[in-house]
Amino acid sequence: MSEILPKTLFDKDVLEPALSVTELFLKLDHALKLSFGSPIWIRGEIRDRMTVKNGVCYFDLSDPESKNSYAPTINCVIWKESYSKIEAQLRANKVSINKGSVIKLRGVVKYFPGRSTIQ
Repeated sequence: MSEILPKTLFDKDVLEPALSVTELFLKLDHALKLSFGSPIWIRGEIRDRMTVKNGVCYFDLSDPESKNSYAPTINCVIWKESYSKIEAQLRANKVSINKGSVIKLRGVVKYFPGRSTIQ
């Protein structure tokens, strides 16, 4: 069996066409839309404090089992109309959610290539 050596700039197949960064992000966006084009349920722990600006709620969600600071994290946004309803239900049931709370939510996965983020 022959040993597989790392590629160098002088190998012929290194000259194969490569995707541009934009093309890569377009392919990622397309794949996400195919897989997660409709709302999904997701469970996670609120990692940072919830910030509410102009009635819009922002927070980060990670796996509750992972205490690693490099754990995958999703930036979450609850738009004003939805957040006002959720906030009213939480208040009526005397429930508060904040950093460290494990929650289950339903939403649409969105990809923002300009920021290289999933929200």
